[in-house]
Amino acid sequence: KMKKIALTACSDGLPWTAREQIDELCLYLKETGYNVVLSPYLYISENTGIYTRRGVPAQERAKVLIDFFKDNDIEAIYDISGGDIANEILPYLDFEEIKKHPKRFYGYSDVTTICNAIYTKTGIETGIFQIKTLVWDKKEEARQWFTQYNGISPGFSYYFIHNSYMEGILTGGNIRCFLKLSGTEYFPDCTGKIILLEARSGKLPQIITYLAHLWQMGIFNKASGILLGTFTEIQQSRQWEMLLDEVKSFAGSLPVAVTPQIGHGADAKCAVIGRKLILQE
Repeated sequence: KMKKIALTACSDGLPWTAREQIDELCLYLKETGYNVVLSPYLYISENTGIYTRRGVPAQERAKVLIDFFKDNDIEAIYDISGGDIANEILPYLDFEEIKKHPKRFYGYSDVTTICNAIYTKTGIETGIFQIKTLVWDKKEEARQWFTQYNGISPGFSYYFIHNSYMEGILTGGNIRCFLKLSGTEYFPDCTGKIILLEARSGKLPQIITYLAHLWQMGIFNKASGILLGTFTEIQQSRQWEMLLDEVKSFAGSLPVAVTPQIGHGADAKCAVIGRKLILQE
């Protein structure tokens, strides 16, 4: 019996122009030995050109995800979306059903909200990972890694910019989207945790305001370390060194490490939310 994996879009729908890429992804996954099940809500409505609460209600997107969890033939769920509206589905997720049918769930960017909510409410590990890397411009490297490790990363390269050791369970993800959970029941307890932070968009002032928000919440007082992934726009605008200085000033005595292998890059690997890590030089 062929293994089944599901593709879903809990955040903004994909444009219709992405169909070719998703068809290529499905073909590759089938060649690798998977049956692929698709959410009916992967794409933006052709008629309206928009993907909104009115077009696909949050309850409907949540139901698709729960149905995928309940399907015992599906071994993993990969969210292929990003954008803004993933956190809208959280009140409609049945976390008891997810707990009863634990399986691997992956997403990145805006889906950081769902990855952390599932871990917070159920204790189940989730992956910060975008399966579309298998059809992006570094797909050969991504495919080799995916088939070798079945989507579960054995680790990633990193280096320290402050101190030389950190230990704790990983939480976090996209910094802007992680903060959407603040003040809600879905935000993880960050005590003793390693906080992963990465971003695609946002220049220095935006990222500083997110760091200030986390600092004012007391997160950096509770955490055991900060792990920085890639910050695409920051790095493109040559503000990387300035960002590192800002992070160190907010971190205080907290250890800070950097990995070029987690984030929005075409060669990004998987970071496992809920897994204990020991990072050392």
